[in-house]
Amino acid sequence: MANPSWGVNAFAKHIALHLYQYPVAVKWGGNKSIKSLVLAEPTIKPFTEGAKEYGLHFAADAAPGTTAKAITGGVGMLNGGAIDTISSRQHLASSDMHKAEITAAATVMHRVVPARGVLQEARVPQVQPTPVWIDSASTIFVATNRSAPKKSTWVRRKTEELVECYEQGESNPQKIDECDNFSDPQTKYLVGKVWMRHLHYTHNLEGEPPPAPVKGPKKSKSGNDLTATT
Repeated sequence: MANPSWGVNAFAKHIALHLYQYPVAVKWGGNKSIKSLVLAEPTIKPFTEGAKEYGLHFAADAAPGTTAKAITGGVGMLNGGAIDTISSRQHLASSDMHKAEITAAATVMHRVVPARGVLQEARVPQVQPTPVWIDSASTIFVATNRSAPKKSTWVRRKTEELVECYEQGESNPQKIDECDNFSDPQTKYLVGKVWMRHLHYTHNLEGEPPPAPVKGPKKSKSGNDLTATT
């Protein structure tokens, strides 16, 4: 990296020191009941208790960066473990998070197609569209509906590849809660418990992953509970 910013250096140092102290290796397989890598039907949602998807699936996410350019995050999973990870700064600035999420999803779609091709050549049939889990409902809407971008030329250009993948049966964008989006660690800092929960899924660790943290009620500046009903 030519001129890394302080934030990039700090993040790299944080990850390096954590992995040095707590080394975690990605494991694949481990479930003797799984006889093939063909996608389950219906596909198993990430963090489903007592079950896990061993077929090809991806997750995409985006987060604001320290500059005007957002961060793209993506993870590809196969046979229980991660086979592809993306954590990169987007090449153009986005005016809002919706456009950043679209850019991230499009980047991940470009990884889905070749992965499906390699598996097809390896005699692992890719009959069903590959699930791409996204925590942005608006991104899924424009990725599955050609008329959704309306008059926005910029958005239409970015969503064209998403819609084309969907219409040709290459991908199947699906909604997932933010706490279950396992590409989240690739976009921003996370507290230890949340990070380890995602790591448990992507690295195929034994046992059930830790539960999702329960968010407390929203408080106003005066300390009043904003979620309480009257």
